[in-house]
Parts: sequence; structure tokens; C-alpha cells
Amino acid sequence: MNGGCRSLVLPLSHSPLLLLRRLSHPRLADHHHLDLPRILQAVLDLLGDFFREPDGCQIVERIPNEDVFVAGSSVGEIGPMVMREREVLARDGFVLAMVPVSAATGEVTGKPELVSRGFVYLRESGDLMERAAERAWQALRVSSPRREQTIIERTQETLGKFCYEETRRKPMVVGVVTKV
Repeated sequence: MNGGCRSLVLPLSHSPLLLLRRLSHPRLADHHHLDLPRILQAVLDLLGDFFREPDGCQIVERIPNEDVFVAGSSVGEIGPMVMREREVLARDGFVLAMVPVSAATGEVTGKPELVSRGFVYLRESGDLMERAAERAWQALRVSSPRREQTIIERTQETLGKFCYEETRRKPMVVGVVTKV
């Protein structure tokens, strides 16, 4: 390198071929006064590390890296769990089950009302959703749960199994108790 000590830091977490292709572009190398043979050798030797080049390439420190998710104007505020939920919603949709429960006794009083988005088109799959509501209603009548959480869990479990058996898809099933 010409005269002074130059530092070069490169993240090597992406495709090595892409990185080599970018680094070996002649105009990029000339513009940044890069010693390509030494850099390319270091890239090949130290994939996955960060390094700098004073008199030769050496590892200065290893910096842990992880995925950063961008959603709208927020960066890094959502985590992997939220991204998994979004993937499920995008791939399989969701089913909302509103279960009517007596405010006085806590007993389930009828079939759940089902609303679906992104799972099946209701006008063409009304029979499927009717059978799903009937299956959930039967499961709730057999066990006669009175605790809201138990009603919700039993409804979600029954509908999740039914949807998978019928369609081989796993929509996000959300149960809600409505007092009547």
C-alpha cells in the first residue's frame, strides 16, 4: 500500500462467491487502492470473520452477528418470534373462533362462530367451516369445560387438528369467549 497504514474491515457473512465477485471488480479495487491478491487470499482463509490489513491480513476481533428485522420504520424492534408468526399468517392464514358462553353459568351455549382470513375462501368453503364449527362444538359438549382458558385451549386444539386433517395446512387458530 502506498505509504501510510490503511485499514480494511469486511463482513464475511454473506455468500463468499458474491463477496469475491464484488471485491474483484477492477474499478472498485482501483478506486479504493486495494491489493486484490492479498485481500482475496484473506477472504478465502478467513470466511466468516472480520479483519483489517496493515502489513498483512490478521483477525482483530470476532464480532457476533445476528439477523436484524426491519418492519416499516422500526429496525430491530421485532424478533424472530414475531417473524415466525408473520410467516405462519402469510402462508396459512388464521381462523378466529368466537365461542358463546353463558355469563350466568359459564357453560358453552352453542357452536362457535368462525371467521377466516387467508386460510380458505368462505363462500367456496362454507361446508368446511360449518363442519369445523360442528367439530369444535362436539368437543366442547363432551368435556363441558367452564373455565374460559380451558374452553379457548380446547377450541384451538380441536380446530387446529381439524384444519390440518382436512387441508394439510396449519392456520393460526385464535379462540375468544363471548359472554351471552
